[in-house]
Parts: sequence; structure tokens; C-alpha cells
Amino acid sequence: MWLVDRLSGSQNVKWAERMLLAGCLSLCASAVIFGSLLVRNEQQYVRLAESFLIGKLYFTSIPAHLHDTAAFGQRHYWPLGPLPAVLLMPFVSFFRLIGADFYLGYASLPLTLASGWLCFRIAQKCGRSNEESAWLTLAFCGSSSYLSVGVISMSWPFAQIVAVCLIFLAIDEWLTRRRWWLLGFLLGLTAAARISAGLNIALFTGAALFCEKKGRAKIVAALAVGFTIPIFFLAAYNFIRFGSMFETGYSYQLPSPGDFPTISLTNVIPHLLIFLFGPPTTLDKFPFFAANTYGMSVLLLSPWLFFLGSLKMDRFNYLALANCAAVLLVVLAWRSTGQLQVGYRFSLDFLPIITVLLARSGFNAKKISWGFKVLTILGFILTLYFLVSFIDLLPQG
Repeated sequence: MWLVDRLSGSQNVKWAERMLLAGCLSLCASAVIFGSLLVRNEQQYVRLAESFLIGKLYFTSIPAHLHDTAAFGQRHYWPLGPLPAVLLMPFVSFFRLIGADFYLGYASLPLTLASGWLCFRIAQKCGRSNEESAWLTLAFCGSSSYLSVGVISMSWPFAQIVAVCLIFLAIDEWLTRRRWWLLGFLLGLTAAARISAGLNIALFTGAALFCEKKGRAKIVAALAVGFTIPIFFLAAYNFIRFGSMFETGYSYQLPSPGDFPTISLTNVIPHLLIFLFGPPTTLDKFPFFAANTYGMSVLLLSPWLFFLGSLKMDRFNYLALANCAAVLLVVLAWRSTGQLQVGYRFSLDFLPIITVLLARSGFNAKKISWGFKVLTILGFILTLYFLVSFIDLLPQG
């Protein structure tokens, strides 16, 4: 009888855990759906897609706000990667034909949900059970800056939504068919959305060099060709606009208040302090704390990152961590923290890689621990808490 009661109690705990997990994931999806239907401001990528449709590379319809536009030759250009606008062109064209307005949320919703599904699928392919894969998906999608990026359907977050989805597609390809040309092409597209996220090509170049010597040259060549195709068009896009393949428009953009003048290694230390220890904004009344849109510690929303110390290291993991460190160095050297954010959203340029490492060999290659689950739930609660205060700070119009 005692054994029956004990087994019954264990089953109840398991059932409660599954219900909690399902509820949190459902809440994540609901928040993304709700945000995609409500957010209507900062639609620069839609305006850029409209310009592309008539053969122009500059804004023919000036956005309500000129944040991050680059004034050059009496025209306003968009210095962020062009790929998101290219992806939007058929949808913007269709909505124009039926006389309706298109908003970024209509595209960010399926892409965000797709990234969640890919995260789950990749964790499964790394040998995790369905339940463990769901916990890892909640960690990435709900207990990080990714939730706010998915909810707030504006142009800057949208570029990261596209980049994250492409990174997950590249990882999925690497875990399955390993068509190296396609893997390189996906990462080239990633660079055309966010250049810093495209730097993850270094990880897969290193992985290609681990292949058997006999076919190594062919594999590296295929990866390079696939990556070069989008980069070629990106370089041509820059040259046509500014007369330089390397000029994206940021040189002609006025820095926002609080930004450094230029990209520099001297920016790394102050930005690293924000990345690791950035506090929230304090209030003199309830709820006493709010999102610091300039940036907050990545560990505040994602305390589960402490479990990186549980990785069972091998050659690939060392390479992946070095790759993530290199990408982090680049984003920290950038003149801005990203601003208008919850947490430190530039971390999303490499956070998919970190999530895969935990799925692949985290927790000393054993089952996900209760500590990870508790920290994931804590991070999820804090992410939602700061997201609510962040919404009130969004620009209007």
C-alpha cells in the first residue's frame, strides 16, 4: 500500500509538471499571437518592401519615425539587412491588391512559431525526449529576449526573428542531411538579415574541417559557395546605394542618445557590464521595477544559462563556444546595445547555438535537472513581468 501511494504521488508530480510546462508554452504562443495582432508601429520593413516592389532601394514612403534610417543624397535608406523586406514583398503586394494594410506581425507570428517548433525538433534530434525538448524550447522561447522579440512586431525585432529562424534551419540541416551548400546558403541569408548573426558561419566552417580529409575540400567549397551567393547580392545592394560594397548605411545614420559614435573594441567592456550585470529600472511605486530598455543582464531573463557549466565537452562544443564568444565580441563592440528591448536582444545572434549545446550534451549528458526547470520557470516569470512594463514604453503611431 505504501508503494502504491508513493507511485501515485510521483505520477501526480509528473502530471503537474507537464501541465505547468504545457501552460507556459501555451502562454508564450498566446502572447506572440496577441502582439502580432496589436502592434502597428515601426513598420519600416513594410515600407522598404513597398519600395522594392517599384524598383527603388530607398524609402519612397517615409516611415512615421525615421529611427535608424540613413540619410544619403537627399534620400532615406535602411541600414539593416534587406532580406526581411525581400521576404515580405509577395505578401505586401497581395495585400495591396486586395486593398488592405500589411503589418509585420502577420509574418513574425508564423516565423516565431516555426522557430519554436525547430527548437523542439532539434532537441529531439539531439536525443532528448519530448518532455525535455519542450523544456529547452520554453527556455529559449519563453525565458530569454526572444519572447519580447516575437511579441513586439517592429522592424528591429523582425530582423532578429528572421535571423533566428534561419539559424535554426541551418542547425537542423547540419543534424540531418548536411547539404553543405544549403547550409552555407542559409547562413548567407542570415547575414543578409543580421550581419552579426551570419558570423555563425565560422562554427560550420570549423565543423566542415572536422570531416574526413578525403572529402574535406569539396565540403568546404560547397559551404563557401552557398554562403557567398547571398553575400554577393548584399554587396551589390550596398554598392548600388552608397558606392561601396561594405557600406550598409550606418555611417550616415545619427547615433541614438546613449550610443557610442562608432563600432570599436573600446565599447566591449561597458557593453559587457550591461550584458552580464545590467539592472532593471527602479520605480518609486509598485511594481518597483521595470524593463531597462537600454539593456539588462542576460542572466536576469535566462538564469538557465548557468547550466552551460554542465556541458560534457568535446571538440565540437569547444568550437561552438568559441564561435559564440566571437559573435558576442562583435555585438559588444557595436556602438549600441540595441536599445528598445527586454533583456539583451543581441544575444539572440548566438543563443540558438547555446540552446543546441545544452540539448546535445548539457547536464553532463544526462536528463534535464530540476534545477534547470526551476530556473527556466523563474526566467519565464521575469520575462513576462518586464515585458508588460516594456509595452507601455513603445513608440506610438
